[in-house]
Amino acid sequence: MKVIKWFEADKTWAILGYPTLEAYVSYWVPEQRFHGHVPEDIHKAYRTTGYILANAWHHYPMYDQGLQHLLGIMEMSVKFRAEQLGIGLGSSQQENSQPPKLANLIDQVCRRTQAKDLKQKLHWARKIRNYHAHPERYSFAPVAIRQAVIPLLNLLNELFIDATLALQAEQYLNWLTQLGNVLRGKLLILKYQGLRYLMHQAEPLRAFHSTEQWRSIWAFHPVLPQAQQALSQHRYLLPIVLCFSNVEKLTGGLQARNMATGEIVRMLVNEDPRNQAVWSAHQQAWRQAKRINQWLYSSSQRSDVLGAQHKLEHEFGWGYAYTDLLHR
Repeated sequence: MKVIKWFEADKTWAILGYPTLEAYVSYWVPEQRFHGHVPEDIHKAYRTTGYILANAWHHYPMYDQGLQHLLGIMEMSVKFRAEQLGIGLGSSQQENSQPPKLANLIDQVCRRTQAKDLKQKLHWARKIRNYHAHPERYSFAPVAIRQAVIPLLNLLNELFIDATLALQAEQYLNWLTQLGNVLRGKLLILKYQGLRYLMHQAEPLRAFHSTEQWRSIWAFHPVLPQAQQALSQHRYLLPIVLCFSNVEKLTGGLQARNMATGEIVRMLVNEDPRNQAVWSAHQQAWRQAKRINQWLYSSSQRSDVLGAQHKLEHEFGWGYAYTDLLHR
């Protein structure tokens, strides 16, 4: 076998729409972004994960091995965090003691941290780890696997969030929710990228303290212009999910700075009778829609929001260093 064969591109990636190595790496190999509390060992371990994911360019099934390596880092990180929190791992305390199972260790760690929804997310990662550790058959689906990589990277960051900062983030999110009450139940215009989008809901999802400023992720749900047809034929407008800084109240709504572009985005209550008619038709179509169509629409919106949220968390959520905390 020629040596060069080991370094040829796997044709599968071109079929999936990634004909060049640059296109593949930019989409399939997430950058390493960790805040200042994440131990250096985690940084080094993910560097190896990155190499495995990158080299799947040569052999499609290697991407699965990259995920398994990342899941191993997650298990190591839970144990690392337990030690930081003074939770005994068993084997070092008594000669015949057994280390706690990962599920029990997760529960103990989460009782001593303030990160919101951390327990649920860690058990989600544990179940994926168990599935890959004990496969019933050989299978491979990287398109689905990729959906777990960025959430796992975010979870590594969440695991090591300082408890005080986690509490402050939750308080800031509550403040944003109260600030957003001016928009609740109203028809909205989202002024974004030079356009005006008709929306019926604005929702703050997450808050982070990063590089001396608060950042927050918001989801905006669109009004369907031909709602009855859209719901029955399952053709939906996508929600818009953005990361903001400097959220503030103004007359008739809110404004904020888009972290991705630096532009000012405005969220304004809209009372234009023409738009109100479109909104009324949307509401009527929703009430008349079959339950299965309502469920499909809601599931699609949640899935799209969650996917966009994960990407924005990875890009903008973890920029703070330990020194940022010392000077707050």
